[in-house]
Parts: sequence; C-alpha cells; structure tokens
Amino acid sequence: MARPKMSRNKRLTIAWTIFSFLFLSSAIVMIIVTEIWQSQDANSLRVPDKHTLRAMSLSQLNLNAAIVAAVVIIVSFCIGCAGFYTGLGPGKEQMGLLVFNYSLVFTMLVTVTVGSIMWLYTLTERNDFAEVWLLQNGAVQSFVQDSMKCCGYWNATTSGLLTQATGFCASITNVTAVTPCVGPVTSFAE
Repeated sequence: MARPKMSRNKRLTIAWTIFSFLFLSSAIVMIIVTEIWQSQDANSLRVPDKHTLRAMSLSQLNLNAAIVAAVVIIVSFCIGCAGFYTGLGPGKEQMGLLVFNYSLVFTMLVTVTVGSIMWLYTLTERNDFAEVWLLQNGAVQSFVQDSMKCCGYWNATTSGLLTQATGFCASITNVTAVTPCVGPVTSFAE
C-alpha cells in the first residue's frame, strides 16, 4: 500500500522562505559593505580624507572576518534550501533539515567567535591604537589632529606621541589644556 504524499503548510513554507532570504540578505550586505570600505580605505592612509579614521580603525583582519562570516551564512543558506525543498518522503526531509540545523549552529559559532575577538580587542584598544598612531605618516596624524581638534595621542608632548605640530596643533600655548587624541580616536573606533 502506497503512503500518501506529505505536504507542507503553505504559511510555514512562505515564512521559511522569507526568513531564509533575509538571512541570505545579511550575508550579501556584509560582502557589499566590506568591499565598499576596502575600496574607500585603500588610499585613505596615504592621502587623508573622510575615510581615514575608519581605515585606521578597521584592520584587514576585521574585513576578512566579515567576508568569512558572510560566506558561512551563504553556505548555510544553500544547505537550508536543499534541506527544506528536497523530497517530502519519510526520512528524506529530516536529514536535510538536520544538516541545516548543524550549519546554523556552526554559523552561530563563527559569528560569536568573530564578535568575541572584536570585543576582546576593545579591552586594550587605547594601547593598541597607539601603535597604529605611530605607523601613520605625518599627513595622516595632522589630518586626525585637525579634524578632531586634539594634539598628540596621549598628550601634546613628544613623549605623548605628538609628532606633528602643524595645523590645529601649531599654535599650542598650554600643552596641558589641549585634548589628547586618544579619547576622540578610540571613541570613533568603537
């Protein structure tokens, strides 16, 4: 005796499809934004512009992590489509959805790992960013000081990483009264 063909609830199928495409959309947005930022930031550290602070804040590792997370989401989406839309017979659908659930757990682990690494970086951000500050050329440091109305990284002395006394910092009369760049720069980076 033949088993009757199983069918899905139409609302469930529509809801699953909508949420799956939203899931896929998040990956596409991550890839697009990462590519835009990479192209904008490519020259920002040589010739300062409005993207310079973002280029200083985001390392290539951060951008690569976003691409990896997006690829994991796309793979998970494909596994989910295969699992959800394949055969409706007994046992067939369950295996595909089981694999999809494991891929969702893996996606969650990748996302939590990337987020945790970024969060751990923020715990030492002020000290770590001092190294980034020293790696920048004079034009970039002057641009940041002029745009944020601050002088030096830690303070407005050479020991406070003031290497460019130009623009806003050229007319300092009282170095203790000037805001150091550590606060505004790390606030932007967060």
